[in-house]
Amino acid sequence: MERSKYEILKIQTRNSALIWKELRGIVDSKVANKMDKAMLDWMVELTNCLSIWIDKGEDMTVGELILARTNLGALVESWLKFFYCVFYIDYLKDAKPNSKGKIIEPENMKLEKLKEFSNGKLWDDKSSKEYIWVDKIQSMRNSIHIFNYRDIGSNQEFMNDLEEYYSFVDNILSHFPPVEDSLGFYPEGYVNNIYFE
Repeated sequence: MERSKYEILKIQTRNSALIWKELRGIVDSKVANKMDKAMLDWMVELTNCLSIWIDKGEDMTVGELILARTNLGALVESWLKFFYCVFYIDYLKDAKPNSKGKIIEPENMKLEKLKEFSNGKLWDDKSSKEYIWVDKIQSMRNSIHIFNYRDIGSNQEFMNDLEEYYSFVDNILSHFPPVEDSLGFYPEGYVNNIYFE
């Protein structure tokens, strides 16, 4: 039986978290150190929480839509941090020091900086549809600050953004090296065929 896009997303997220936590001795030690500290299990949990908003769909209240937007925004930010931790050695070559002369570690970057840093890496520039989409997600995620009005769109717009999110994750994963082959084993809970049950 073919899995839904959401089921595939959950498996992709869990598989990525499982694999990248097992790569000490295979990837550069600086990358392994990042993965040791990364809260990839929280990415898995936040991905599982998307089912709340998917199930509610058009019946979400405004409060639920705000939380849904926050959930999605946190995941977008997490995937970008994950990407730059996977490519940490390259990140260090491209990162510019802040005003105090220090490099901001990818896990400490805010979504705004991650979005800007991704120009020329995950998308071309600010006019790219990916950049525009991440910018929109960031703005709507910030709706959680209830004293400042922000357009959060409709329930259907959120569902459309979920569709775009599947492509966003696929794009990130398409850049990851195929490290699974280097392990020699699959961690418990890893799913080999993500598309069919």
